[in-house]
Amino acid sequence: MENQLIRAEQKLSMIARHAPMGLAEIDGEGEIIEMNLKGESLLKPVIIAHDLRSNNFYAILDYIAPGVTDKIRAAGDEAGPLAGARHSAAGLTVPKSQSGASVCCCSGEMSVFRSA
Repeated sequence: MENQLIRAEQKLSMIARHAPMGLAEIDGEGEIIEMNLKGESLLKPVIIAHDLRSNNFYAILDYIAPGVTDKIRAAGDEAGPLAGARHSAAGLTVPKSQSGASVCCCSGEMSVFRSA
């Protein structure tokens, strides 16, 4: 039984890592715990353009969508989805919803989840 659970966790991890949308898990202070490949590719241009050396999602988000960090912090300390944003030719826009109930798997989609 334990072996099946480990295989299921590995499979889920692989699916998330290679998902066609960006996924990031952050802690209560905005530190990135884990991010998939698409999330890295979506945020890399912002990180390079602004010479950001922090592993803090809030610092990155302030360049993409100013003011959204405050909305995420106001969401409280509960674990779960926080924000979802669509990437456009001009860059990332303000999230579609604070709840991040994003189901679209477009190549430019990014969702952020707070860990427990």
